[in-house]
Formats: sequence, structure tokens, C-alpha cells
Amino acid sequence: ILELMPLSPRHTLVVCPSYSFQNELVAALQDQIETNRLDLEMIIETKDSKLDDLQKHALKQRKPLLIVAISSGKFSEGIQLVKNGNSLLSLLIFAGLPFVTPSDDQKFVSKILSSVLQNSQMASNFEQLVPLMQLISQALGRTVRSAIDRGALVLLDKRAELFRGLDRDFVIRRYSNLNSLKSDLVDFFEGYPSLQKVIEHE
Repeated sequence: ILELMPLSPRHTLVVCPSYSFQNELVAALQDQIETNRLDLEMIIETKDSKLDDLQKHALKQRKPLLIVAISSGKFSEGIQLVKNGNSLLSLLIFAGLPFVTPSDDQKFVSKILSSVLQNSQMASNFEQLVPLMQLISQALGRTVRSAIDRGALVLLDKRAELFRGLDRDFVIRRYSNLNSLKSDLVDFFEGYPSLQKVIEHE
């Protein structure tokens, strides 16, 4: 996470599956930040965080922040970090995917798949992957608020493999080498307006 964040021209949003996971991740990040004397600010979403306060603080920053949030929380679903119509987020990292509860409609379709196709694995995948896909897409939407916005998505979870081939518009690329991912992110963001340019542009 700390190696990818500097490649993001704007704020980086890290989404955690739970508060307990977030606590452990934040402790590890803070340790690395202090040990390596990294010059970066981290905003941490808590149960008591207020939407307005988080939003105002993030909107004032001229340097990219590392925002550590919760799945289905204020940052991933509620807060709009937008200036002059453009998103102030450019990198979304899921630090582990959550286990979601499917809706009644999704359970119903899952039963039909299991019964008609006699394929319990496909039914199970549908029940788990569709809600996850919706959650990821909603969070990724925080990075794209205009026609010229661009957002990179990194899924740090082996279950991301299950998404491969599921949706033609949702391409999942597997990386076993961090340098390859970093190189692709550099190419992806080449020429992309920085946070400061977006904020200063009127």
C-alpha cells in the first residue's frame, strides 16, 4: 500500500473489510511510516467519524492523503470528494474483500441457478460475487465523478480471481510482481492532472 500510494496523483482510498482488520492495518502502516520517516498524512474512518468533518478536511489538502476506510462505510459509499466536478481520489485499494450478505432477490436467483442448472458452485458464486461486484463498483465510483476522471483499482485478496471473466467490462489482471503493478500504474496515470492542479483550477 505504501509503495503504491505515491504513484497516485490524487488521494488514495484503502477499504478494509472490518474495523478489527482496519485497526491491525493502521498499526502496521503507522509503524512503517514512522520507521521510514515517510511524509504522508493518513485519515482513518472510525465509527464516530462525521461525514462533514472528514469531507472538509480531505477537501482542504494540497498533498495526496492515505484514507483508510471501512467497506460499506462513509468514504466508500457516502462521501463525495469532488472539486470543480472532478474526483479527488485516483487510487482505490481493497485491503481484503468483505464477506457480504446477499439480498433476498440474489438468494432467489441463486436457488434457481442451483435447481435448473444443477450447479451449486455457480449458484454459490452468484450469491457471493454479485453483491461483492456491486460493492466494489460503488466504491470505485468515488474515483470517477466526471467524464475525464480516471481511477485505478487494486484488490488485495485471492478471491479477486473469481471475478476474472465474469464481466467483459470488468477486467481483472493478476500481478505476482509488485514492480509490474507499479509500472502499469505509472503508465495508467501518465499525464493525469494532479490533486493540486484539480484544486487550483477554477
